[in-house]
Amino acid sequence: MLMVRREHRWVGLLPGDGRSRRPAIPGMLVSGLVAVLTAPTPSAAAVTHSGSVNATISVTFAAAPPAASQLTCSLALVSNDALAPADSRFTTVPVTASPTTCTIQVPYRWRLLGSTSKMTIAYSVSGPQQSSSGIYAIIPVPANGTKTDVAIAVSQ
Repeated sequence: MLMVRREHRWVGLLPGDGRSRRPAIPGMLVSGLVAVLTAPTPSAAAVTHSGSVNATISVTFAAAPPAASQLTCSLALVSNDALAPADSRFTTVPVTASPTTCTIQVPYRWRLLGSTSKMTIAYSVSGPQQSSSGIYAIIPVPANGTKTDVAIAVSQ
């Protein structure tokens, strides 16, 4: 974790390049930002969770899409854990009928600090004439090795 704080101090001499010291105006206020690196608390050991989310996204069109259209679907997995892992994938498929279906598998292997961490499953669909996106669900991170299947219906 990077914490930044503003620091002000009164000095009589300023450090130079390490070999010499150059005089400053006596009583001059030196301001600057100081970056402090801090590590997560040692009591929180990271645990690895892995699995996959398999999504079937079915898109129904209100108006017939143009011939030779394509549809791009994406799936994103985002954790609320302090280590903030995330994964995503996308696929592009031809639009041959309504509904058109995209199938996406997103494997993940996350190091997590929290035992109650959540996973947000979000999707987006783009084309041929409109884009849609949303959050499918927010769930507890599944048990290690779990394959989670989701079915998402989108109307455009």
